[in-house]
Amino acid sequence: MEYGSGLQTALTYGVIVLLGLVVAMFVLLVVLRLVASRRERRLENRKLQILSVVTGLLDSDVMPEDAARTLRDVVPSRDRRPMELALLELAPNAKGGRAERLSFLCERLGFIQKDIDDLEDGRPSRKAEAAFHLGMVGSERAVGPLLRTLDSNPDQGIVFACLNALSHIGTPEAIEGVAGYLASHDELENVRIAEVLLERGKEFSPYIRTWLEEGGIDSRRLNFLLKVTAALDDASMVAPVSGYLGHDDPEVRANAARALGMLGERAACGQLARMMEDGSVRVRAEAAEALGLAGCAEALGVLEAGLGDPDMGVRRSCASALMLLGSEGRAALERYAAAAEEEEREAAAEVLETERVRNSRKGA
Repeated sequence: MEYGSGLQTALTYGVIVLLGLVVAMFVLLVVLRLVASRRERRLENRKLQILSVVTGLLDSDVMPEDAARTLRDVVPSRDRRPMELALLELAPNAKGGRAERLSFLCERLGFIQKDIDDLEDGRPSRKAEAAFHLGMVGSERAVGPLLRTLDSNPDQGIVFACLNALSHIGTPEAIEGVAGYLASHDELENVRIAEVLLERGKEFSPYIRTWLEEGGIDSRRLNFLLKVTAALDDASMVAPVSGYLGHDDPEVRANAARALGMLGERAACGQLARMMEDGSVRVRAEAAEALGLAGCAEALGVLEAGLGDPDMGVRRSCASALMLLGSEGRAALERYAAAAEEEEREAAAEVLETERVRNSRKGA
């Protein structure tokens, strides 16, 4: 009995000790969270205070050297982190001379050198963050380090951060470096890289045009470039893109047709009309949409004939294109909807009904 009683007592004490440890850990976590929350609030408050000071300096006539000296005097060394955050917060909306002053402040206060050091020697996460910062403030001095990091890192996160930073900096050396890297790395056809190219479309257009004109590109990369081209407002792309309407790969032909439609050049109307006889359903559908987007009124007959295409998707594309061509296109749709067999007039009827509902909502 005494042994059992002693064991029970020991177990009871053990449970009490464990509960005590759990409560102590919970209290410790709460205290740590409160401390962290207090630090975060202090950081945010100091950032806002410094933000006000920096904004005033950027908007004043104070010389950049004097502005940097003022910040050193006003902001203690322990507040370098909130000062960095304040400068980075202002960077995206800084333009022209304001952007140059902000970049100068980051340089003089040592933030650019810190990011370059992290870029060259830091951990992968710090490299990517450093590249992001350097692009935000537009540091031209960082172009060389960014290009070297780009060439020496297989990590796709770091690669994208460097490409993005270089495109933001936007000097001829930076743009040429990005274009050269993309030209020699076939694995980079993705949405994030497309964003880099589109953000500074005018600067990258000559490179994309050269790649398309030179040819010899595999279909995967070619499709990527054609999709990017579709989003560029550059009439000089029409000729090189038109050359791919006869490509062996139907996906390439389809993307070329779509690009021509998005570019909106009527010079391509004849070629696009001929694509309505292509053996690929997708090519015919993209060609039809392109004819509408480019305003090819001379293709009314081709598009009306396309309303009888065996594929429903092509019929819908033709109907949508006709609606884009104004009153004559609408009249063609109405004629077809009144005369065709029920199954064939479905696409025309759908588009006409959609337009009727849209107009009634506008009237309401």
